[in-house]
Amino acid sequence: MVIAIAVAAVASLALAAATGVGKKTLGGRGWATNVTVAFTSPEGYSINGSGYENWLGPKYTNSVTGNEDESNLSFDVHPDYTTRSPERAARSKLGADMGGLPTRQVAAGPIDVPHVIGGRKVGVIKGFFLIRQVTKSHYEGWFEAGLAFSLGTGYPIPAADLDTTAPDDDATKTIQGKLPSEWNLQVIEQALHGIAVEGNLAPRKVTARLLAGAVTGQVVDTVGHPVVGIRVVLERRTGSSWTRAATGTTTANGRYTVRLPKLPRSTSLRVSAAVESAVARSPVLRSP
Repeated sequence: MVIAIAVAAVASLALAAATGVGKKTLGGRGWATNVTVAFTSPEGYSINGSGYENWLGPKYTNSVTGNEDESNLSFDVHPDYTTRSPERAARSKLGADMGGLPTRQVAAGPIDVPHVIGGRKVGVIKGFFLIRQVTKSHYEGWFEAGLAFSLGTGYPIPAADLDTTAPDDDATKTIQGKLPSEWNLQVIEQALHGIAVEGNLAPRKVTARLLAGAVTGQVVDTVGHPVVGIRVVLERRTGSSWTRAATGTTTANGRYTVRLPKLPRSTSLRVSAAVESAVARSPVLRSP
């Protein structure tokens, strides 16, 4: 059965609090601006060494040998240049087997990826996830998940994959009173909801209107979210070129106000907004 993960259901899991954050910045070919993907770990999982990809979690016990070992979780994200579909990108991260072992799909569906700027959530980005579990006996705790989302024009599809392989065997191992298959499914579900996009995306649209001696408007990005804390430049037309006339800064909702200096009423004006090398511009609309 295909089951979509509900945010409320994940929030109710025993693994409630986060203990670490890993970040990876993607950029280069096809990227309008660099993009930072953040991963917040489930409770009790921390980065193993200097890399963010591998995480160690709470200890589990082998009922046969009495030995203890640490649970694990891995996370990574790369661009998918082959498709514009988050679902196809997510599915391409996972095959029909995991480490050569057969798997079955246990959940799939849409997912909201938070978009955060300066520690504040400005919206969500629509994505798609799926989870697969190994079907071979003694490996019931092996799970793998894929998640991908679209950032709009100017970006490839970021596609993440997560997996957990320890503890693995329901017959001989338990972790905090749970079977590996139960524990690791909860961990994968929460880990999927620990993925977020951080920082401004490329500006896509600028509005600009002159009213009462000031130019006001808003800057939004490629997914329609506000572009926060960037400088906007009011420019005047001088011959065949444009010259800076005044500047302002966008607020938490992407809005700005720039006082208009004394200029002839016939002066042509425009507003420019940039994130890295991505620029959006708009002529200034004058009130009647």
